[in-house]
Amino acid sequence: MLKTPKRNRYFRGKLLDVDHFELEQSYFNEKRWLINRLGIGGGVLDGLTCEPFGDGQTVRIEPGVAIDAAGREIILCEPSAPFDPRRLTDVDGNPTSSRVEVDGVVRVALHFVERGVDPMPSFDDACGAESGCSASAFEERYAISVRPLRYAESARKNPGTGVSLAEIQLPGDGSDVTINNDIRTSIESNVELLERILALESSSPQPQAPTVIKTSWRHAGELSAKELSEQGLEITFSEPISVLPNPMGWLKVTIEYPFRSAADGRGFAGRQPTGPFLKFSAETIAEQRLLVVCRLVDSDRTQVSLQVSPKLDQSFRQLCAEMGCQENGALCRVSVKCGALANLHDHKAGKTPSYVVPKLVGITGSDFESWLTLRPSL
Repeated sequence: MLKTPKRNRYFRGKLLDVDHFELEQSYFNEKRWLINRLGIGGGVLDGLTCEPFGDGQTVRIEPGVAIDAAGREIILCEPSAPFDPRRLTDVDGNPTSSRVEVDGVVRVALHFVERGVDPMPSFDDACGAESGCSASAFEERYAISVRPLRYAESARKNPGTGVSLAEIQLPGDGSDVTINNDIRTSIESNVELLERILALESSSPQPQAPTVIKTSWRHAGELSAKELSEQGLEITFSEPISVLPNPMGWLKVTIEYPFRSAADGRGFAGRQPTGPFLKFSAETIAEQRLLVVCRLVDSDRTQVSLQVSPKLDQSFRQLCAEMGCQENGALCRVSVKCGALANLHDHKAGKTPSYVVPKLVGITGSDFESWLTLRPSL
């Protein structure tokens, strides 16, 4: 149950009594228990395995940590004292006169218990001694309950019933008991959760990522504008792909050439940029993007053809004449934003396409990029 938090407010001259100090402790305890209860949950954080001890008729609990349904931490710093699982307790772990003599199953649970320690003289006779003393501290300990399974099941939703650790089979013939620790609720740590995620990732089949295995042009080679307009460019992938209908989103073919700006060298905007930017000189680089029609050209759907305008040859000659790059030509750069290429097998299987990143032969990269020198036709 939630309640409005309340904490101390201090001011000069405030008279502090027991109630104020208890309020101080309860505020932080209850906040921590709230986070434990709602954020982590109840169960075993680490250890607390029930193990047979001695002659096989007694059991003890190994060290560990648990959180009960109220969010309170239960800590065993050392193995518990051995106990007889045939001797039953009440729901709080207090011994009873009942004992299991026939075949049966009991459930072992751990409970949060506070006990007063370190007695000191006081005005209150909390210790029950005529000398008058009170416990000066609380020790957060534990109690072990052993209950018949039918009672343990009916009490599981009660936060006061502790943290279930194991079920123990009690043979009627007096043979060794059988312990089942798998019934407990285990709380996974962040490290364990990460290990599980990595294990699932490594065990799941990875999609076959298409790779760029061939291009119709030689990287860093040369091509005339006429050849580009007539033949286009072709890219071959290692796997069938499905090309998205709008190539502008995933494909970019540009022409880059020297551009002479204003005589004062102030560039397009009439001012020099500042900060971590390249400054314009009297001659800088301009970029023009080509309109490209993209289509799959083979039945295997691995080869993509990029067609540009047939008027490119004439337009490029005019551009080179204006910019003075007839001799050296211009740089033609082909960039494939490979995140927008989908593996065709996913489409055929009716699944959401897994967008993958092709790579140049032997080189892994986020995008594919190649370039060549584009020269005007003679």
